Amino acid sequence: MADDRSDQSKLLPQVKQGIVPDESYGPPTFTSDDVTKMVVRLYGLNVQKITELNSYTDQNFRITATDSSNDIVDFILKVINAKESSNMDFMRGMINILLYLEEKGIKCPKPVKMLDGNYLSWHTLSGGAEHAVYLQTYIHGVPLNEVEEISPQQCYLLGVNLGKMDKALQEFKHPGFRKENTQWRIENIPNLSKYLPEVCDGDRRRLASIVLQSFEDNVVPVYGHLRQGIIHCDYTPDNIIVQLNDDETAKISGDAYAISGVIDFGDVKHSTYLFEIAISTAEFVMEQPTNTPFVAKSLLAGYEAEFPLTEQEKSLLEICSLARLTQLAILSSLELKRQPTNKYVDRIAKTAWKSLERYTSESLFKEDHRIIQQIRDMTENF
Repeated sequence: MADDRSDQSKLLPQVKQGIVPDESYGPPTFTSDDVTKMVVRLYGLNVQKITELNSYTDQNFRITATDSSNDIVDFILKVINAKESSNMDFMRGMINILLYLEEKGIKCPKPVKMLDGNYLSWHTLSGGAEHAVYLQTYIHGVPLNEVEEISPQQCYLLGVNLGKMDKALQEFKHPGFRKENTQWRIENIPNLSKYLPEVCDGDRRRLASIVLQSFEDNVVPVYGHLRQGIIHCDYTPDNIIVQLNDDETAKISGDAYAISGVIDFGDVKHSTYLFEIAISTAEFVMEQPTNTPFVAKSLLAGYEAEFPLTEQEKSLLEICSLARLTQLAILSSLELKRQPTNKYVDRIAKTAWKSLERYTSESLFKEDHRIIQQIRDMTENF
């Protein structure tokens, strides 16, 4: 680590338009010693303990430290991959959206200012890659994906929480979330067909091809008619922190866990609201393989209690959810070739393929939508 600078330094090159290859998102390689020195110098904290957490293409460190009042406080230090770090507007947008949502009463991490009053700094590794870094408050609890089973009541409340967040974000505008055009955008799902030759299993390759084609035939032509705004894009069991609910009434009703907050805003984009609930639906049923129709319908009912979908959006929800599973399966499998020891990526790849295979034959919502029936008819001819 040779260099750092604040948010007020010279502008970095902007991300170019077009699909950004996944290979350009190599994770940073900062050590615990690097991070300790950084936290002491930039934030004036006395680090007591540091633990590196799971991440896909960034680095996340849980920091336990003592502040100026000698109180023990927990934080998360985010080290962003070099590609996204090069987009100054995007990085500023990340800070602004967290501050905005806190003002709106949405539970999420709060950015922490450095001693110089800024939120962001950039640091260069020995290889020359520059990485944006910021500190945020730590939300106590456990990720929802560690909860053994989620009740329909809890799924409903999780949907309500997502609907409230999207409703609040309707008033939030920032240019940084319009420029990043990566493979993880659902709008770019048709481009995944070029990676199908990389899928070794023939049945899975054909299944993915059918879903991609159905998405292109039914969803792409109506992009311009779908409502748009800034969305989280990753409201999943990995990124929802919960705690045991001490309220006895809540426990009796099945609400054993209370939402502590939503984390990981690294995928925030200007996109369609339909894709927000489609992403969540796909990943909730992926993590909760039992009672799938109840999970999917309860999540949707909660979301619509705060943010109703149009009839057109509802008719496309299931194919968009299946397309998201396809996206997860293909891109995670490719990423696993680059990071073969990353257990987090390995889990996503394996679970996504299994879920895709299951839900193209078993409806997510127990409703026979025309598009989904077409997919089932085609898979029967494998």
